Amino acid sequence: MGNTIARESNFYAVQKTYDGTFSFDVVFDSQSAGTKVDSATITHGIESFVSRFDREFQSRFPTRHDAPSDELAFSKAITSNLMGGIGYFYGSSIIDRAYKADWDQDEDDEEDQTVVKPEPKLQPPRSLLTATPSRSFFPRGFYWDEGFHLLLIGAWDNDLSLEILKDWVDLIDDDGWVGREQILGEEARSKVPEQFQAQYPSNANPPTLTMAVTAFIERLLSNRSGSGPTDEELGLGGDSQKVFASGGSNEYGNSKESNKHLHDHGLALSYLRSIYPPLRRHYDWFRSTQRGQIKAYARKARSRTEAYRWRGRTQDHVLTSGMDDYPRGPPHAGELHLDLISWMGFFTRTMKSIATFLGEKEDEAYFAEIEANILGNIEDLHWSEENEILV
Repeated sequence: MGNTIARESNFYAVQKTYDGTFSFDVVFDSQSAGTKVDSATITHGIESFVSRFDREFQSRFPTRHDAPSDELAFSKAITSNLMGGIGYFYGSSIIDRAYKADWDQDEDDEEDQTVVKPEPKLQPPRSLLTATPSRSFFPRGFYWDEGFHLLLIGAWDNDLSLEILKDWVDLIDDDGWVGREQILGEEARSKVPEQFQAQYPSNANPPTLTMAVTAFIERLLSNRSGSGPTDEELGLGGDSQKVFASGGSNEYGNSKESNKHLHDHGLALSYLRSIYPPLRRHYDWFRSTQRGQIKAYARKARSRTEAYRWRGRTQDHVLTSGMDDYPRGPPHAGELHLDLISWMGFFTRTMKSIATFLGEKEDEAYFAEIEANILGNIEDLHWSEENEILV
């Protein structure tokens, strides 16, 4: 690499070679910043940042005093890497509204033997704030993963988790569907094999986003009852510690700004009311598109409607289930899936919780009835008396 700079360059490459342990600082000083940052300032800021993070972590996730140091370090690494993997994505996606997998037919279309060819089409750009399973290998939003991500993010920063959840809810279309992988833009598609880029509106994914809603309601109830941790216990009281002491305005750490929806009941109600209609639409989409067959196979069950089957099935995989290669029987249009009916039971219970919190009595009763039917059908359709297990 030649040590030359061409005129009007807008890209500069710097090469450094080290042998053994090393560290170096990269500082970009802007004249408009008004404050000069040097190595000493950065070192002090990093030390303050780490100290603050350690205290915040211990207050949110208390560990026993004799916990192994590597266990604690691992927990901190998981949390910080998850937070560091949050990104904003924008761009077009590919959706195929025509294609269905071989085993996706229902009772009313078994007579239709028309071969449907794939018709992937580019969609208008969308945006999404989301965590990612892996910044290097899976740098995009995954529906199934995000519900689990938001449990930890919400425990660390309640309002950030709600912002991410709202972005996902906003992706629910007029039919109630949301793609299980959000591959937005050319850069995102460059990391995905072409055969996996298209999303199919007949395919679902475990409705894990409802876990984030349930966790938020639990934090709300805990906060209202006074049994939750205090601001001081959460590290929110007192003077905030500055990362760059000489900078004056930059702070690390959560304040009441990260928990506004926990402290302001009206704000919490407004938020839940804003996500309730699209979640209800999403719920209805699940019940209508992922239904399983009861009558066609003369099955006996307390409810004639609560049976479910993942669409998007292949011979060896059920990618839509989240448990891609979990061993199942041979694919068949009449099969029923225990994991999906269990998810639907959880989804129903979550919708009931939201309806209860919002004072929607009729909806609360509606979801309670469906929940009871699902629990009954889990026993009627999936309990094996011979093996004494659910199958």
